Amino acid sequence: MGSDWFHKAVHDAMSAITEDQPHINEAIKGPEANQWKEAIEAELTQIEKLDTWEVVKAPPDANIIDSCFVLHQKRDAQGTPCRQGIQATVRGRLY
Repeated sequence: MGSDWFHKAVHDAMSAITEDQPHINEAIKGPEANQWKEAIEAELTQIEKLDTWEVVKAPPDANIIDSCFVLHQKRDAQGTPCRQGIQATVRGRLY
């Protein structure tokens, strides 16, 4: 048996990450585009509801921190895709 089980587990995990976390451009043009768009709208609605951000004009000397959406496919106990999830996150480094 050796380490074959480990290599298979790593391969399966890496495959799941790619499959379960599509790029936003792929998601909104793919067969589940409507579900992904609904998930994006739900995330933005929640952000507005919680009043966690506000759009402002940045001063010229501002250190702008970029943001992005992280998409992930939620699965049920049997591993079957059951819904789309999305999270707005900050990317980059804070200095």
